[in-house]
Amino acid sequence: MGAYLRYLSENSTELIFYAQQHFLLVGYSVALASVISLVLALVLHTNQLTPPSWRRSLRVGGRETSLLFASAALTIPSLALFGILQPLLGLGVTPSIVALTLYAIYPVLRNTSAGLSGVDPAVLEAARGMGMGPVRRMLRVQLPLAWPVRRSPRSPWP
Repeated sequence: MGAYLRYLSENSTELIFYAQQHFLLVGYSVALASVISLVLALVLHTNQLTPPSWRRSLRVGGRETSLLFASAALTIPSLALFGILQPLLGLGVTPSIVALTLYAIYPVLRNTSAGLSGVDPAVLEAARGMGMGPVRRMLRVQLPLAWPVRRSPRSPWP
């Protein structure tokens, strides 16, 4: 135990530097995956992107296809993914950010899609009846209703 504590005290600045690099790498990857997933989920849930005869089938099919590809990326072991990315991107930070971003897309995309799908269609129809366009409906009605995770009254967590 004494040797371990001596090692920590002798190399504390280097260990802190590596910990900061690790946290930044994870932070950048999660932020990038969140942006990609949020934009993809918003595009897949927007009603005005396709002709009226295609809306429902394209929206549902696109959502399921994107979730399928995102979940397939999770099945690739990390060492194999780095082996695939190394000839394309080389060594260093770039393949690490790409790999971590690929792994982080699925949970964010799945939860964003679930939140947007959980909004009551009657509320969206009422917003449409009030004269809201698709972008305003998404920003003022659907996103605020999809965002919060409501806790139960008996939950011990604040």
